[in-house]
Amino acid sequence: LYPRSRQVFQRDNENAGAFPVVVEGVAAGQTVEARLLPVGADQGTPTDWQPLSRALAGGRVRGTVSGTGGWYRLEVRALAGGTPAAGTALDRVGIGEVIAIFGLSLAQGGHYPPELGAKDDRVSCIDYYESGVDDLKLPFVFSQLHEKSKIAPFHKAPFAWGYFGDLLVQRLNVPVLLYGCAFGGTNINQNYKAIRHIPFEHSFCNYNIGRPYKPLRTAMHHYVPYSGIRCILSHHGGNDAAIE
Repeated sequence: LYPRSRQVFQRDNENAGAFPVVVEGVAAGQTVEARLLPVGADQGTPTDWQPLSRALAGGRVRGTVSGTGGWYRLEVRALAGGTPAAGTALDRVGIGEVIAIFGLSLAQGGHYPPELGAKDDRVSCIDYYESGVDDLKLPFVFSQLHEKSKIAPFHKAPFAWGYFGDLLVQRLNVPVLLYGCAFGGTNINQNYKAIRHIPFEHSFCNYNIGRPYKPLRTAMHHYVPYSGIRCILSHHGGNDAAIE
């Protein structure tokens, strides 16, 4: 079943969103439909059953489910002759806000305790960090942003972003998904040069492998196509005074 548990899809400016659903193991002659039920009170609007009508190879069926901003249980059922024959569910899937964090160390965190996990269940991340940002190793597993979380692809620790997520959820009443793309010890000029493959010298940031821009590029290429995005939240300036 796709999507994945705790995955969040970007809503539009009218508080509406849609996402693909893929179901496996559908028997010949069966039809499939899905619906959204809010996880808790005032956490979304329930939908009617919506048909998934595109048949794929190997007993798979695909369709699109639409809803308003919220935190949902996704229910899917197969029908034979109009009678429910089988069903499955995904406990948490969101229509809400997706944000990429970009900038220097004061955006990346990791050296500025205390680390603040989110208290609200609706603040999510991909709990992963790997210094090389190896595209082939990137996971696609979502979790609540807790005090021990990493924030893929490049944040080693939650820093203040769990608290930030809590504030957004409280204000907007929709789930939030964060991608951590900041690179400490760098400035905006080095990002500019890395994007354009212009050589520069740095003690630990190698432009030959796309740094410091690589974490943001990686998130935009590997994650955003599956989630959408509201914005890139950029925090630069502290290391820019000496730009030549």
